[in-house]
Amino acid sequence: MKGDMETQELYLKAKSHLWHDMYSFDGKSSPIIGVEGEGGWFIDIDGNKYFEAMSGHSCLNLGYGRVELAQAAYEQML
Repeated sequence: MKGDMETQELYLKAKSHLWHDMYSFDGKSSPIIGVEGEGGWFIDIDGNKYFEAMSGHSCLNLGYGRVELAQAAYEQML
């Protein structure tokens, strides 16, 4: 695990409570915790940038940060 105590706590919570379909459960690896995304790219809690190549599998095939989708959802909730 990397980072400060707060980051380490997030990794432990993620391992205990979230399903991570693209990470090894070998007890040595840490899950990827995304904190930001745009289009097909996302940045993890440690600042690493990844191309989201499994979008269809994880139901994110429309990408991250699609403002027009957020706006459409907002308008429907009014």
